[in-house]
Amino acid sequence: MRQWVASRLQNPVVALLAKAAGWNAVSQLVTKVAMVVFTVVASRVLGVSELGFLFTLQGAMLLVAAAADAGTSTYIQQQLAGRESGSAAVASLVTLRLWLAGVVTVGWVVVAQLLWDLSVAEVVLVALGGLAFSASLFVQAVLGYLHEFRVGSEALFAGRLVLCVAAPLAFVLDGAVLVPFLLGGLAGAEVVTLLYSLWRVRTRLDGVRTAFANRPGDRRARMLLAIRASAPHTLNSLINVVVNRADALLVTVFAGLTVAGLYAPASQLQNALGGVLVLLAAGVIPAARLGATREKGIDNSRRAALLSSGMGLGLLLAAALVLSVSAGWWAPLFFGERIGADPIAFQILLFSLPIAAAGVPLQALAVARGQAYGLTAVQFLALTVCVLAHWQLDARFGAAGAAWASLSREPVLLLGSLLLLRRGDRRTARVDPAVTTPA
Repeated sequence: MRQWVASRLQNPVVALLAKAAGWNAVSQLVTKVAMVVFTVVASRVLGVSELGFLFTLQGAMLLVAAAADAGTSTYIQQQLAGRESGSAAVASLVTLRLWLAGVVTVGWVVVAQLLWDLSVAEVVLVALGGLAFSASLFVQAVLGYLHEFRVGSEALFAGRLVLCVAAPLAFVLDGAVLVPFLLGGLAGAEVVTLLYSLWRVRTRLDGVRTAFANRPGDRRARMLLAIRASAPHTLNSLINVVVNRADALLVTVFAGLTVAGLYAPASQLQNALGGVLVLLAAGVIPAARLGATREKGIDNSRRAALLSSGMGLGLLLAAALVLSVSAGWWAPLFFGERIGADPIAFQILLFSLPIAAAGVPLQALAVARGQAYGLTAVQFLALTVCVLAHWQLDARFGAAGAAWASLSREPVLLLGSLLLLRRGDRRTARVDPAVTTPA
C-alpha cells in the first residue's frame, strides 16, 4: 500500500491535488473548532435573546461578504488555470471588487438604519467583518493560483486565534458590552485573516501589478465579462449563505430573537460538522477535469461523485445517530442548561448532515460539468422551500420548528442534484474547473 501511494504521489498533478486537499482539511478543522469554542462561550455568557442577536448580526456579516464577493472568487479560480491569463484576470477584477465594496457598504448602512435599531459600532463591525471576509476569499483564490496552500491555512489559523483569545475574555466583561465585544471578535478574525494573507502574498504579485498597469484599455471590457461570468456563482453563493450560514437571520425575522438564540447554537454546531462535506467534494472535481480528456471520462466522474455521496451518507448517518442519542448529555454540558436542556434542535439538524453529504459531491460535479445555472435553479427552489418552512414553523414550534425548516432544504438539493446528474449529456458536458461548495 505504501508503495502504491508513493507511486501515485510521483504524478505532479496528483501530488498537487493531495497537497491542496491536505491543507484544506487543516483549514476546515481549525475554522470549525474555533467557531465551536466561540459558540460554546457565547451560549454561556449571553442571555438567549442576546445570543440570537449576535448570530443574527453574524448572518448579516456573511450576507455582506457574499454580496461584496459577487461570485468573483469562484470566477478567478476559473481564470487562474493559465498563469498568463490569470494575471490579467486578477488585474481586471481589482476595480470591480473595489466598486462592489463601496456599493455593498452603502447598501448595508441603509438597510441597517431602516430595519434595525443598531448602534454605530455594530453597523461598522458588520460591514468591516463582511468586507474583510469577502476580500480574504479573493486573496485565498490568488494563493491557490500561487500554490501557496499552507499560507492560506496559516492565515485562517491566525484569524481564528482571535476568536479563541476573545472567547475567554468574555467571561470577565460586563454584560452590556458583551455583544459588541463578541461581534468585534468575529470581525477581527476576518480582518486578521485578510491582513496575514496580504502580507504573505505581497511579494508574489509583481506579474499581477504589471498586467494591471499594462492593460488600461480593456479593463472595462474585462470587468463586464467578469460580472457576466460570475452571475451563476453569485446567485449560488448568496443562496448558500442564506440557507446554510445566515439561517439565524431568517429565524429572527419569523420568530424573534429568543427563538433565534435557542436555535443558533445547534445551527453553528451543524455548520462545524458540515466542514466534512467540503472534503467529500474534493475528489469529484479533479476526476471530472482529468477524466474529460480520457475515454469514458464522464463515466468516471459520475462514478467518483456517487462514491463520495455514498461514503458521506454512511459516515455522517452513523455520526448523527451516535451524537443524537447522546445529545441529552453533551448539549447541556457544553452549551448550558438554557440551551441544551431540550436538545431537539441539535438532534434534528444532525440528521440534515447525511442528506447534505449525499448531495454535495453531486452539486460539485454539476458545476464542473458546466451546469452552474441548473444548480442555481435547484438551489433557488431549495431556498424557496426553506423560507416558506421557516415562515410556517418558526413562530409555531420554536427552535424545533426552525430546525425542521432548515432540514427541509436538503432533500430538495439532493433530488435536484440527482436530476441534474441524470440530465447531463455525456457527449457534450463541458468541464469547468470551478466548484461552488456550502459556506
